[in-house]
Amino acid sequence: MDSELIVAPPPDEADIERLHRQVATLAEALAGREQELGEMRLALARFEVRYHQEVSSRYARLDDLKARIAEARARLAPRDPWLGGRAQRARAAAEQTARSYQSFRAETLPPEPEVEIPAETRRLYRHIAAEIHPDKACDETSRDLRTRLMAELNEAFTRGDRERMEEILRHWQSSPETVVGQDTAAIISRLERTRERLRGKLAHTERTLHQLRNSELHVLMASAREAERTGRNLLRELAQAIEEQIEEAGRELAGLTRKPADD
Repeated sequence: MDSELIVAPPPDEADIERLHRQVATLAEALAGREQELGEMRLALARFEVRYHQEVSSRYARLDDLKARIAEARARLAPRDPWLGGRAQRARAAAEQTARSYQSFRAETLPPEPEVEIPAETRRLYRHIAAEIHPDKACDETSRDLRTRLMAELNEAFTRGDRERMEEILRHWQSSPETVVGQDTAAIISRLERTRERLRGKLAHTERTLHQLRNSELHVLMASAREAERTGRNLLRELAQAIEEQIEEAGRELAGLTRKPADD
């Protein structure tokens, strides 16, 4: 009985197929990590707005009161150079806090209400991003189109606009940039370079995610979210604690302004 022969694909075709799988896997992983990174940055930006609105404004008032207290003490002892220097440092610190807060207010829009994005929309985003990611481009024309569509995809995802995301995918699939014909050696070389570019971008994105997760702002945001699950408002608690310090500093300043200065 004749045995059935299993014909393996030629080496070049097998290499191309293997590289295509590797590129597709890396592109999907990168799309997922970039999605996570984008959501994290958006969440941090919105939390930072809340922090500045509820906490930083009070820190600015508190630092101003501390500077005024230091200045009042310096006026009560005009011959004490240490108190004079301390007052100057306190005022400089208060001005820096005020500048930071005012700068943030001028440059930051109010937080937008967060859109709850369904899991299926998240999966669709990762699928489309893996298809159109600019790092899979083989030439500048393809890169330009991919970059533009990726920006539009990110905007649609932020709004939770699934219909627009599907429209972007159809536009890409019907574009001539998706049809590329070259010789086998060039295809293998292009796929290898694409694979290494995706690996580098994935590693960079992982490092950025790690840095953000360990940032002070993210730690505070995580603590605030954990507190919310138990019915607490951490930022409000911080604001109330600062308000108590402001009241105490106000009383201290009032007492100092009633004292006569040294001759």
